[in-house]
Amino acid sequence: MDLFATGFNAWHQLSLNRQSSNEEEEPHDLYRFTKVLSAATIKRPVARLTYTIVHRDGSLIVAGLVPPQDRGNRSRVSLHVSRSRHRRASSHCPRQRWRRQ
Repeated sequence: MDLFATGFNAWHQLSLNRQSSNEEEEPHDLYRFTKVLSAATIKRPVARLTYTIVHRDGSLIVAGLVPPQDRGNRSRVSLHVSRSRHRRASSHCPRQRWRRQ
């Protein structure tokens, strides 16, 4: 399964396959749908203004800048993910759009 995204990427929130943690690198906005993740299973992403959470193959991926109140708080991250099952991903952040194939 592949996950495609487009939109505003100022905090690397669309850079789900990012290997390095070089914060000085300027991220690029995605103007067209671009493949950002591949896996056997991908659940619906949860998009916030500065970060994105995705379940991939049974583990969580968090991309972007997580606010201090959410850092290290797995229950809050899990709550975001569980609530997203009943909402459309694009409703969380109108500047980001997702498409799964």
